[in-house]
Amino acid sequence: MKKIVSLVIIISMMLCMFPISSMTATATTTDFVQVDLSNDTKYPDGGEYYDEKNDITYTVVKSPTTFKAISSTPDGNYILAKDISIPGTYNYPILGSNTVLSGIINGNGYAIKHFKINYTNSYITFGVLAQGIKNNAKIINLQIGLPDNPIVYSIDNSGSGSDNHIGTGVIAGKILSDSAEGGTVEISGVDIYCKISVNKKMELPLSLGGFIGRSDGSNVCNLKVSHCSFTGTISMTDNAQATGYDTKVGSVIGYYKNGELTVSDYTNNANIDITKRTSGTSSGYSYAGGVVGRTEAKTTFIRCFNTGNMTSDKYSGGIAGHTDKLTTFTDCSNTGAITATTYSGGIAGRSYYSGTSYSGCKNSGAVTATDKAGGIVGQTDNPVAFSSCSNSGAITATSYSGGIEGYAAGQSGFTSCTNSGAITSDNYAGGVLARAYNQASFISCVNSGRISSGVNAGGVLGGAYFNGSNDYVLELDGCVNHGEILSYSSNEATKTTAGGIIGVVNFGAYEINECGNTGSLSANYIYDATGVPKLGACGIIGRYYVNNSNTVITDCYSTGVISSSVANDARTFTPYAICTGSVASGIKLKVTGCVWNMTFNNNTVKNGLPTTNLTVDSGNNTQKNIIAKKSTALYDAYAQKSIDNTKLRILLVSATPELTDKTDIVINVYYGENQGKKFTVPANYIFALHSVEAAGDMYYAVGDAYIFGGVITGIPENINITRVEVEFGNGFEWNIPMEG
Repeated sequence: MKKIVSLVIIISMMLCMFPISSMTATATTTDFVQVDLSNDTKYPDGGEYYDEKNDITYTVVKSPTTFKAISSTPDGNYILAKDISIPGTYNYPILGSNTVLSGIINGNGYAIKHFKINYTNSYITFGVLAQGIKNNAKIINLQIGLPDNPIVYSIDNSGSGSDNHIGTGVIAGKILSDSAEGGTVEISGVDIYCKISVNKKMELPLSLGGFIGRSDGSNVCNLKVSHCSFTGTISMTDNAQATGYDTKVGSVIGYYKNGELTVSDYTNNANIDITKRTSGTSSGYSYAGGVVGRTEAKTTFIRCFNTGNMTSDKYSGGIAGHTDKLTTFTDCSNTGAITATTYSGGIAGRSYYSGTSYSGCKNSGAVTATDKAGGIVGQTDNPVAFSSCSNSGAITATSYSGGIEGYAAGQSGFTSCTNSGAITSDNYAGGVLARAYNQASFISCVNSGRISSGVNAGGVLGGAYFNGSNDYVLELDGCVNHGEILSYSSNEATKTTAGGIIGVVNFGAYEINECGNTGSLSANYIYDATGVPKLGACGIIGRYYVNNSNTVITDCYSTGVISSSVANDARTFTPYAICTGSVASGIKLKVTGCVWNMTFNNNTVKNGLPTTNLTVDSGNNTQKNIIAKKSTALYDAYAQKSIDNTKLRILLVSATPELTDKTDIVINVYYGENQGKKFTVPANYIFALHSVEAAGDMYYAVGDAYIFGGVITGIPENINITRVEVEFGNGFEWNIPMEG
């Protein structure tokens, strides 16, 4: 079948070819050198300092009075010569309620400190420092607050104004612009230590940011933030409840649109909890992000890190709550706990726009939602590419829980993505993706985490449903599951499915090539068209429900144990190693070159596929009993040529796990009596697949057996291979007889 390769798949593969190394965010700009302005004669308070390198003349700031005087000339350039202590509690911004910054404030590595803000005025746009910031303003190399004495910012006003949208932040409430073209506001090398709380009901939409509240709704002004951090808390009290109004909160900016947003080398260490403002019956949405609450503009995140916990009724993400335009996430990571009722993700709660990409992103925090939770993103709605992303956190949802993504409404491409976290759901759980509702591809993805779902659990994909259409194509190449897959039910009447690669498929065309399962599989039953119960646990697909002759499973393998998830189940099942059919009749499937070694109730699974109501165009499929023969480096080995005679699949059963660390394995392929071709197998071709206790007639050697596997490509066609020889660095050789 001619493969349909979408643009998102191509983007995903290209991203893998050009990885960007991870870096740790730092507080000051990379070229920062503190200027010594301590000489009061040469640099008096309010005097001038000329920066010859950058051709900038600054006003020197050495006192609170001079710092506050910035309000009189907000387009000027200022540089701190020392820490500025501004003791007291204020009910207005330090630089004035109407001040809009458009010049440069260079902190020179110093801090402004020792003040509190208890905001009680009725202005709709307000900040700790200023009301707004605009054009090409710069805030650089500045610390606001101290680690052991953060700024306390209490918001106790009801808010009023003409634009009906509250914006507040530590630096400014709003980004403004004097023209449609705007400029670029730059914030670099700024560390903020602040505790922010909203304590009063504000019956308007609220956008709150650790740095800036929101951007202008009309004119364009770009925002660039780099080498910055925010540490503290952002919270709402019981008195802040205001149902029916949107709430957008992020440690950089709550809400951004119109322009381009770039955030790089940034760290958020603040917990953000906005549930008390939005609790109760409400038509308003809430967005909590470690960096941005919601963005509706082209956005780039590079090396952004979140350690804080995000809690929201809807849309929570370690980096962004919701992205609604083209967004790029590169080398971003989250360790905080992310919680939302709907749309919760370690990196983003939801990504809506086509072309969005995630590259090298990692999550290790717990992600929880009632609906749609993912280690990287809760849901995407249009073509999105994931490359080299990983999750090790526990992902939990009532519906749609995935190691990388919870729910894909649009096309998704996953390349070299891994999950080792526990994935739990009542409905659809997958090591990479819980549910696909559109075309998708999975290339070289690996799951080693435990996947548990009430129904439809898969090592890579929980399930796919294409709404009655067979036009969509779902591709899986070189994907492996090592984790336990459990589709549980204490009720025998509940139909559940567990697949080593896919839990359940419904409509569409599927191409599954060179994928493998080594994890144990447990599920309840499904019925076929004749009413015969079949165990819904299989090595590749738990339940196959597609009448499409273009679906193929090629050169796949499965090892491990199949069992019923019903305790003390006395029913009789015929288990299948590759996949199980479903209630429809006339289902068509092509299966070639597959091998399995599985047990059910301590008996060998003999059948790869059912023979009733499933039309199988099969070839070269084999149940392979692996019997221990030697106690040296290998127990047994198996080699088989693919159906198109261009690939050689090898399984090795070892007494020790150290083979995974060896790079000096050589595979010699013999044509007749002469050596025809010699392969030095790269490390990624030999990988640990499974460890099982010796039991029954499978292994009669004592101890664990470790199975390794790989695929050798580039075999000349129409060559009669008589044997394969494996050489190890310790001088041991193993001759493998060919089968099939």
